Amino acid sequence: MADDIFLSVVIPAYNEADKIEKTLSTIVEYLKNRYSYEIIVVDDGSKDRTSEIIKKAGERNNRISLICFPKNRGKGAAVKEGVLNAKGDIILFSDADLSTPIEEFEKLKKAIDKGYDIAIGSRGLPDSKIVVPQPWCRRHIGKMFPYLVRLIIMKNFKDTQCGFKLFKKEVGKVLFSELKTKGFAFDVEILYRAVKKYCKIKEVSITWSNSLQSKVTIFREPFKMLYSICKINILYQKECKIKRNRDFRKNNSIFMPEDHMDNLYNSTNLMVRFIHNNRLNTILKLIPKQEGLRILDAGCGEGHLISKMLCNNQKNVFFGVDITKIALEKAIQRCPSARFMEGNILCLKDFQDESFDVIICTEVLEHILEHGKAIREMKRILKKGGILIITFPNEKLWTIGRFFLGRRPVKVPDHINSFTPQRIIKEVNLKCINRKNLPFNLPFFISLCEVIEFKK
Repeated sequence: MADDIFLSVVIPAYNEADKIEKTLSTIVEYLKNRYSYEIIVVDDGSKDRTSEIIKKAGERNNRISLICFPKNRGKGAAVKEGVLNAKGDIILFSDADLSTPIEEFEKLKKAIDKGYDIAIGSRGLPDSKIVVPQPWCRRHIGKMFPYLVRLIIMKNFKDTQCGFKLFKKEVGKVLFSELKTKGFAFDVEILYRAVKKYCKIKEVSITWSNSLQSKVTIFREPFKMLYSICKINILYQKECKIKRNRDFRKNNSIFMPEDHMDNLYNSTNLMVRFIHNNRLNTILKLIPKQEGLRILDAGCGEGHLISKMLCNNQKNVFFGVDITKIALEKAIQRCPSARFMEGNILCLKDFQDESFDVIICTEVLEHILEHGKAIREMKRILKKGGILIITFPNEKLWTIGRFFLGRRPVKVPDHINSFTPQRIIKEVNLKCINRKNLPFNLPFFISLCEVIEFKK
C-alpha cells in the first residue's frame, strides 16, 4: 500500500457479519479511482464471523486492515483505536451499516477544503434528507438526547450522534487521544473537546437511512447516554482545573481567544456589557484622587482598566502584570505609556516590598488554586496605608444564570475557586473599608459579583 494516504476510513464493527462485506465493497468501489485510501475496521469483540470476513477482504485488498478487540469495549473505544492508527491526511469515521452513504463524503470534504478542522454529518438541518426514517417511538426518544446535550453540555449542534464525521489528521489524533468515553456517547465528548479547543467545526446536511438492525437498544441506551453526558461534563471540568493549576505553576501562557475581553466590554448582549462596564466604573470610583500614585493591575488582561485610569489621571504611574501573552500584546497597543510585564501573580519577585500605592486584582483569584500565595504577594508589595481592591464573581448565581441562558457548561470550567465576601475578608486579613455588590448593590447572594476595598 502506498505511504501517501489521503483518506483513512475508520469503521467500528460489532456483530456485523451480515453487512460488513457489502459495506467494504461499496466503499472500495467508490474510492478506488478517486483517492489514495485505507480502510481500518475495528472489531469490537464480535461473537459472529465479522473478523473472518474482514480478514478475507484484507487478503483481496491490502488497503483494508483489521484491528480486533478480544472482548467488547464500546463504540467509542473502537473508533479511538482506529483513528489513532490512521495514516491518512483526513480521517472519516463511518458506521458499519452505511446509514449515511459513502458518497456524502464529498460534502464533508468541501468543508475541510474551506478550512474547517472537522465536518460532521447532521440529520437535524432543514435540508438534510431522511430516506428511511426511524420508527415513531425510536424517533421521538431520539429527539430527547440532542435536547439533553444542549441543556447539559453545549448548544452548538443540531445532531451530535450521526455516524459520519470527518477530521483533519492532526485534529483527530489530538481529540481521540484524550477521549475517555467508551460507549455510544463518545461523539459528544469529541465535539465538546473540539469546541473547547476552538476547532472550526462545520455541521453538514446529509442523506440518511435508518438501519433496522441498530445496536442501540431503545430503552437502555438513552439512560446510559444521559449518564455519559453528565459524566463528560464533570470529567472535562476536572481536567480544566488540573490544567489551569499546572499552567499557573509553570508560569506558561494560558490560551485566551483573541479579543476575549473586548467582546465582553462591547458585547451585543446588553446585560453582559452592562455588568463588565459597571464593575470597571465601580473600581475607578474607589481609586484615590491623587497624583503620582504607583498603581498595579494584577491580572491586567487586555488593559481595559489601565486605559480608563489613564483617561482619568495621566500623572499616576501604571503597571500591568498578566500571564497571557496575547492579552498583554493588546494591552501594550492600548496603553503604550503604561508598563507591562508577563508574569505570574503567585510570584511578583520583580517588585520590591511596599512598591505600590494601589493594587487592583479583578476577577483573577477564582482562576488560581493557590490563591492564598497570590494574596500574600500583593500584600507584600503594597505600601503601608495603600489600597488593595479585589473583585470576584458570585459563582452560584453565575451558574444559575448560565443554566437559564443556555450557556454550557453551566459552571465556568476554568473557575477553580468559589468565594464569599467573608472568606475573602478573612484570607486578606486587612482592614475592609468598602464593599460594593454589583450590579445594583444588592445583598451578595443575589449579586453577580463583589468589589471589596482594603487598606493596609
